[in-house]
Amino acid sequence: LESSWFSVCEDVVCSGANAAYFGEGTKLTVLDPNIKVTEPTVKVLAPSAKECEDRNKKKKKTLVCVATRFYPDHVTVFWQVNNVNRTEGAGTDNRALWDKDGLYSITSRLRVPANEWHKPENRFTCIVSFYDGTDNIRVTNDTISGDLQGQSGGEITTGKCAHFIPAYCTDDQHTDDLHTDDLHTVLMTCILY
Repeated sequence: LESSWFSVCEDVVCSGANAAYFGEGTKLTVLDPNIKVTEPTVKVLAPSAKECEDRNKKKKKTLVCVATRFYPDHVTVFWQVNNVNRTEGAGTDNRALWDKDGLYSITSRLRVPANEWHKPENRFTCIVSFYDGTDNIRVTNDTISGDLQGQSGGEITTGKCAHFIPAYCTDDQHTDDLHTDDLHTVLMTCILY
């Protein structure tokens, strides 16, 4: 009887990266020995040409950072504009999504004034810090330059869609940050592989 209980535990509880939290944020993850520790691939997507505008007519542009195909899910995402950390207007998913292969994906968004996006000298960088089981490492980041012509940056039109992740436009009456209680429109970002 005991050995069958352990078998069930092994099949259900111990598969995947099971996390437990202690105190105010210490995270313990049990790694699946069958899944290789994998650094994320990071890509910044330029604002969509069809992006919504807020109700106050203050034009904003939303950049999306997509970190895909990583394991385990110990990541921190942050943004820089011209090599300076930017938290205003930034919002990252609360948790990474787990795919059928046991790998994770997460998105982060940065809303900036349209006039900031339309300056080609501005550089928008998404940086992902990843814990590889031993050390926190800074994953090779992705940077895009601002766009002077008002065009969206290279929209991806080919590839197989792994899953869709919501990206939000907010009602800026109360905040410039992305909060779910301010949502009035939902856009979808397709993660390709």
